[in-house]
Amino acid sequence: MEPGRISGSLARLLALLAVVAPYTMAAQLAWLLLGVKISPMGIWRVAQRMGEAAARYSEDLSKHHSDSRSDPTSAQVAPGVVVLGVDGCMLGMQVRGVRRRLQAGERPEPLPAVEEGRFREVKTGVMLLPNERVETSPGRRSLVRRFLVSCLGDADAVFSHLWARLQELGWLGTHTVVVIIGDGAEWIW
Repeated sequence: MEPGRISGSLARLLALLAVVAPYTMAAQLAWLLLGVKISPMGIWRVAQRMGEAAARYSEDLSKHHSDSRSDPTSAQVAPGVVVLGVDGCMLGMQVRGVRRRLQAGERPEPLPAVEEGRFREVKTGVMLLPNERVETSPGRRSLVRRFLVSCLGDADAVFSHLWARLQELGWLGTHTVVVIIGDGAEWIW
């Protein structure tokens, strides 16, 4: 590894810091926890690269499982019931040509209103097995695990991603019942 270059394992750690803390704080934590000096913009770049790689992987996985020539991942015992919860959320996309820079003690101006046509819908699906619920306290149940799938695409894209993830997990069998829960939006049905 060349000096000044970020290795794959370091990139994953920096991206994790970027997910749980603002970029400035993530850069400070990188120095304190990992001994790595990096700027907040460097943290942002790493997070962008990791996000792009994750999106490419998800797209490739969907293409692989939608190809009729691919072998489906066979689970030894597929679950009897799988629950999918799907929904969409509109996000306003702020597009700025120049990054805002603030001086110490200066408050940022409010961002301009999002123009018409700059909204994108994020589709999200949650996959879970109903038999993986545990009773954490009397009358209160929690899930042991669940899997999230999100994309900035249409219904076909999110269901393609969900199908691929179900295949990867081995949760689809010949007798598996898939229950889809939604809010009644047309795109879900």
